[in-house]
Amino acid sequence: MAADHPGFAAIKRLATTKSEVRVLVYGQSISMQAWWTKTQRWLQQTYPNGKLLMENHAHGGCSSQCLIGH
Repeated sequence: MAADHPGFAAIKRLATTKSEVRVLVYGQSISMQAWWTKTQRWLQQTYPNGKLLMENHAHGGCSSQCLIGH
């Protein structure tokens, strides 16, 4: 079930802890689009007391081999 995915557990921690929750966006050009900043803004608004660190390390125009360092 999608709600049991480990990523969702991290997001749920935003509501229940003061510990930093880190989200890394990684991928190719599709990960460089505006969806990730909208998601970041939504998480911050939904969990205003959560400590969110969200970064985008996507590489547009890069093959999958490039992403893994080849």
